[in-house]
Amino acid sequence: MLSFVYLIIGTTLCAFASAELSALDVRTFSSVIKGAPVNPAKGYQEILCYDMNATGVVQHVWFTMGANMAQHTLLAFYIDNEVDPSIEFTPGVGLGSAAPEDNTAPWGTALQGRTGSGQGQGLYNTRRIPFGQRLRVVAKFALPEDVTELQSFFFIVRGLESLSPDTWPGPVVGGLQLPPSSRLKLYTTSAESLPLLEYLTIANTPAGKGGLLHEVYIHANSTQFLFMEACFRAFLDGSDLPTYLSSGTEDYFNSANYFNAGEFRLPNAGLTYKNEDDFTMSAYRNHEQDPVVFQNGLELIWRNSDELPTPQEREALLMQSGEIPNPSWLCPMTFPWSSAAAGGRKPPSAQVRAEAFGKDKVLAVQATFLVWVYEWDKE
Repeated sequence: MLSFVYLIIGTTLCAFASAELSALDVRTFSSVIKGAPVNPAKGYQEILCYDMNATGVVQHVWFTMGANMAQHTLLAFYIDNEVDPSIEFTPGVGLGSAAPEDNTAPWGTALQGRTGSGQGQGLYNTRRIPFGQRLRVVAKFALPEDVTELQSFFFIVRGLESLSPDTWPGPVVGGLQLPPSSRLKLYTTSAESLPLLEYLTIANTPAGKGGLLHEVYIHANSTQFLFMEACFRAFLDGSDLPTYLSSGTEDYFNSANYFNAGEFRLPNAGLTYKNEDDFTMSAYRNHEQDPVVFQNGLELIWRNSDELPTPQEREALLMQSGEIPNPSWLCPMTFPWSSAAAGGRKPPSAQVRAEAFGKDKVLAVQATFLVWVYEWDKE
């Protein structure tokens, strides 16, 4: 039996290994920018960082810019002659998952990190960005009006170019071989004031496309941390029923109890910023080790907190199904539904807890999400 298990493991590892692109089929491309000037007197500026007609994959991006100027910059990746970039981000968030308030360094994982001092310094990311015909990278600068001195930035992009574009197999992500048509898309969603218990769609891959959810970044603040009760819901392949990716927000990022141990930065998840005074937090979660795969569309939804049903709703749902209900609007709870079975204790609903903080507090959330999704056309 043990040898059979070894055989399965060995076969699986060989399958993953055989999916890797052969070193005989590619060559490295690399380009750098050293101290390119950005003149504030010119106003808004766009500077071409790289332009390449080829088939391949970006595997490394690095950026630095002094004097807190990186937060006024966008890096845009135009894939295959796009008019509008499918990937565009500020370097601090897109490369190092750093909140605007965060100034910690050094730290890093295999996928990303921050290794220089000052806002936007020494940011890197090894996320794979595939392209089929062309790769064009543009830096966009909108410096504040009070900045008058000449600025400069430094940039590196590196990856693999296919020597045989017609037989390009596509990149390997999370141990899975992606199809040649795979492209990475960044969904950026912001909510200025999301009311309590309201839903927010943070990624929406249309039906007819397969894909892989790769990474989620959140930066949020409210009048307290009640919003962390929110479950992440993934509607996969057109299903009307959600696949729950968490039982709350902090456990999606591999922590617990409203991140009560403070900041951490680990290979597949991290809390890069938390402020107990103004209820602000930033975190990242990648799915390199636990790919979330779909074959026919994805809708990823977050909510401002979650709730228990009222007694009347619970009875009605039990009458309909005869078992513990699991409607799409209710995040499954791990505690017993019967207050008697729970020893007379039943966690209050989000609405009850919100009222306990005072009805004059709106409890709305200001939040920004960056969601990275690999998508491909169905054959």
